[in-house]
Amino acid sequence: MTALRRRDRTMVFRLSQDEYESLLQATSQNGGRSVSDFIRTAVLATVENGMDHKSTSSRLRELEQRIRKLETAYLGLLKEGA
Repeated sequence: MTALRRRDRTMVFRLSQDEYESLLQATSQNGGRSVSDFIRTAVLATVENGMDHKSTSSRLRELEQRIRKLETAYLGLLKEGA
């Protein structure tokens, strides 16, 4: 999507104070020009990449479980070779 394209649609949603503060912090940490720009970029990236709707914490838990399984398998191989 180009920045020059006219934007004539508005989305509105509510946040808790904690969610809003987290969003401000994420915007700042990721170099967003504005909260609106940060949200638009994040949402459109999700749509364009065809990501499912799993939360980041859910994805991290899955990755941690996979890493633990790999570690266990690797340690088992080391013990067999010793």
